[in-house]
Amino acid sequence: MWDVPGAQVWEFKGERVVRVRTYTDSASFPASVDEEEHQKRQRDEAEQDKEDKKDKEDKKDKEEPAASPQDEGPSKSEDHTDQERRDTGQRT
Repeated sequence: MWDVPGAQVWEFKGERVVRVRTYTDSASFPASVDEEEHQKRQRDEAEQDKEDKKDKEDKKDKEEPAASPQDEGPSKSEDHTDQERRDTGQRT
């Protein structure tokens, strides 16, 4: 898995191996994590994901242009004028 220098020391009793010890520099290996630390990391990750999602939504809201009166459709006065044109046969 990792290619790091190390040494093995084999201890024999007669013709049988009773112990094998491996020595290497542990800087190349990840630190062990207990269950409490693992749960804390998961909570922190979930919290960060939630913040990222909120930031993304806020950014999206800021990028969307605000609705202008022109985008909202015809006003009541325009509807009335259009209706009058239809009643009198005028074209728009």
